[in-house]
Amino acid sequence: MKFTPALTLILAMVAAPFASAAVHVTSDQSAKISQELVNSLGVDVISIEQSPVADLYQVMTDRGILYVTKDGTKLIHGNMYALNQGMKNLTEAAMLRHV
Repeated sequence: MKFTPALTLILAMVAAPFASAAVHVTSDQSAKISQELVNSLGVDVISIEQSPVADLYQVMTDRGILYVTKDGTKLIHGNMYALNQGMKNLTEAAMLRHV
């Protein structure tokens, strides 16, 4: 069976949430990242989950969303956009899911 580009795109969009959901943040990783953010920034961590980027966690805090590397040593603050989805603001979408 030959897939058309449109069908391939639809299948990728349907499968993407399940693929990213399969990556789980362990309690040890979560505790380490939470403690580092509390110590460094004084923020309250609400949740930590896999971001749309491999090895980068999306951390919901009382001051917004931060992106932290898997090892907990690097932090990115700002919006993440999906270039392949018409510049969809993924950070804003994540914040709306937590309201």
